[in-house]
Amino acid sequence: FAAALELDKARHDFANQFKSELSALGSRDRTSGEGVKGAEYEGNIGWNRTLENGTQLSANFAAGLAQLLTGDHVSSVGLQADASVKIPLLRGAGAHIAREPLTQAERDVLYAVWRFEAYKQSFAVDVASSYLAVLRQMNQVKNAEENYRGLIASTRRIRRQVEAGRLKQIQVDQAQQDELTARNRWVSAQQDYLSRLDEFKRLIGLPTDANIALDREELTRLSQSYKDTILGPDDAQDVNEPVPPADAPIELTAAGTARAGRLEMSPEEAVGTAFERRHDLLIATGQVYDSQRAVVVAADQL
Repeated sequence: FAAALELDKARHDFANQFKSELSALGSRDRTSGEGVKGAEYEGNIGWNRTLENGTQLSANFAAGLAQLLTGDHVSSVGLQADASVKIPLLRGAGAHIAREPLTQAERDVLYAVWRFEAYKQSFAVDVASSYLAVLRQMNQVKNAEENYRGLIASTRRIRRQVEAGRLKQIQVDQAQQDELTARNRWVSAQQDYLSRLDEFKRLIGLPTDANIALDREELTRLSQSYKDTILGPDDAQDVNEPVPPADAPIELTAAGTARAGRLEMSPEEAVGTAFERRHDLLIATGQVYDSQRAVVVAADQL
C-alpha cells in the first residue's frame, strides 16, 4: 500500500495540475482630511504539466480590479495572460531521464507485490508444516502410549514367571526399568505435543487456551497423495513385488532419473524454474537494472 501511494504521487507529478487564487484587500486613507475608501480584487488561475520527456508546459491568467468606494467611484481593471514552454536540451532531456522517478515507483510497486506473494507462499508452507508437525507429534504420543502399555503388560508377565520360579528377580528389575523409561518417553511426547500445538495456535493468531480439533486422517491422505503423485503407478507396483533376499544386490536410483519420482528434475531445469518463478531472484534481477538506470541518470547530472 505504501509503494502504491508513492506511485500515485509520482504519477501526479506528470499529470495536469491546476491552481487558483482569489484575494480581496480593503483600504482607507485619512491623510487628506476626508476618508477615502478603496478596494482591490485579484484573481489568478494557472495550469502546468510536465511531460514524460521533460518538457514543462504552463499557462496563467490573472485579473485585477481596483475601485474607489468614495467620491466618483473611479475603478480600473487589469488583465494578464501568459503561456510558456520549457524544453530541456542537455541536462534532464529524454524520457529515460525525466521519467525515471515514475519508472522506479512502478517497479517498486511490482517488487512489493512480489514480496507479498513470496510472504503468502512462505506463510502457507509454515502453517502447513506446523500443522503436520503437530499431527506427527500426536502420532508419536500414541506410539509412546502403546509402547508403555506393552511394557506394562510385559512386566506383569515377567513377574508371574518369577513367582512361578521360571525367571530370576533381576529380569523383573530390568523390565521395570524399561517400563519407567517408556513412561518418561510418553510424558515427554505429551509435553512436546502441547508445545507444538501452542506454537501452531500462535502462528495462526489464536490464543494458546483455544480449543481446536485436529484431523488425524490428514496424515493418511498425505501419505496416499504421496503414493499417487510422487511415486506414480510404476513405483506403486513395486510394493506388491516379492521381497528379495537380504543378500541380493542393491541398486540405488540416482536423482534426476525417471524412476526417482515424478517431481524430480535435472539441475539445469531446476535452475531455470527458479529464475522464472522465485520472487526474490526476480527482485534481485530487477534491482540490477535499476542500478544501471541510476548510473545513467547520475551521468546526466554531471
